Amino acid sequence: MKLLKEVLEPAGFVWRSTVRDEMKKTETSIWELYLLLRLAVGFLGERSQFNWWNTSFFDSSSGAFLRPIFAKSGIVVRYQGVRAAGQRIHDKSIGIGSVYHLFRLPEQFEQRLFTLISHKQSDFEQIVNKLVERKDGLQLIEELSDGVENSEGPIRAGEIDAIMKMDSLRRLCRLYLGAFNDETRVYPYFSD
Repeated sequence: MKLLKEVLEPAGFVWRSTVRDEMKKTETSIWELYLLLRLAVGFLGERSQFNWWNTSFFDSSSGAFLRPIFAKSGIVVRYQGVRAAGQRIHDKSIGIGSVYHLFRLPEQFEQRLFTLISHKQSDFEQIVNKLVERKDGLQLIEELSDGVENSEGPIRAGEIDAIMKMDSLRRLCRLYLGAFNDETRVYPYFSD
């Protein structure tokens, strides 16, 4: 809770006594929470953390490299790179078709998340800058989660209609947290 409170309050996010209280708020907050989970899993999946994919978009050197080229949209470029890497690995493990996962949601959801990170770049850049070590990413997921669920490989997390429900987000958090803690890989997905 400390990491989220420390980063979210100055960034203008409404903070309640716990993350779970925040999750009970309005539907709009789920977009921010999905984005936070995507950032945390994206960070932890990178080469220098758990090496699920061979990228380094959230390393500090990456930000320094991209800043001169993408001065006004560096965090968006880094986010898109991690999203593409996560999508590729999840798609390879789950398959493509009538399934969605954290890194490939229905198009209208993807557009909403892109708009959110584009409009709040400095806020999300502050969050990414706080992700330095494994423990930081794990702490962020712990704060979003309501427990740990151990599983490995592709696992159906629910129906497509339930993607934007808090229970579905919590389940993703539990599954990813369990996999990172066990140093295994999990690929939760939603399908009919």
